[in-house]
Amino acid sequence: MNHVRSANPVRESADRLNIILKRNRGHSVLLLLSGGSALSLLEHLDTSLVSSRTTITVLDERFSHDSQINNFEQIVKTKFYTSAKANGAQTISTSTSLNETLDEVGKKFEHALRAWKQNNPNGTIIATMGIGPDGHTAGLFPYQENTERGIDFSGDAWVCAYEVPLGVNPHTKRFTVTFTFLRSCVDEAIVFAIGEEKRAIINNIQKTNCRLEDIPASIIKELRSVTLITD
Repeated sequence: MNHVRSANPVRESADRLNIILKRNRGHSVLLLLSGGSALSLLEHLDTSLVSSRTTITVLDERFSHDSQINNFEQIVKTKFYTSAKANGAQTISTSTSLNETLDEVGKKFEHALRAWKQNNPNGTIIATMGIGPDGHTAGLFPYQENTERGIDFSGDAWVCAYEVPLGVNPHTKRFTVTFTFLRSCVDEAIVFAIGEEKRAIINNIQKTNCRLEDIPASIIKELRSVTLITD
């Protein structure tokens, strides 16, 4: 893991993602984007590096019909998305219709990811990732004591649809890529984490006794190629 401290972490993250996209120009690319503060780097991306061989989707999703909450709908509103679509970019939408259940959209997302991989066996999968002050990344939240979660993020599934316990996050219904998908499929990851409230988490991630159950974001130590950018 390459840890970079920058006075302008947003621009640094975008610049490094541009380098990865440029290196993969002409190849099939699946770009999984995180929501929240990590979306800020999109305004600095070079959309000339995005083409019809690029597929854009999210790393995790909030199960909601409200476009102000749904992560994919937030990406759709960006200038990056408009330019990418004009260049012919493909998408895997995680918007939900009124008649779909959480389990159904989770399975649909998993099917779409597996189909992309099957159709592009030599393609490159790139992810932008954030880290929450509680240590979560994507929709992977710390284990809650006395909660019957019954979720195995390291099983065979690439996507998990579940309800986060109340009090953990205001958006309780979610579907997210799993530890398994991150370990086995992501070729390049840009991890974006800024703010004093995340300093302790970043320090703990780098300790050898850090557990995924406590700090799910520590999965980044197991990925193939990771650049962690902080302020």
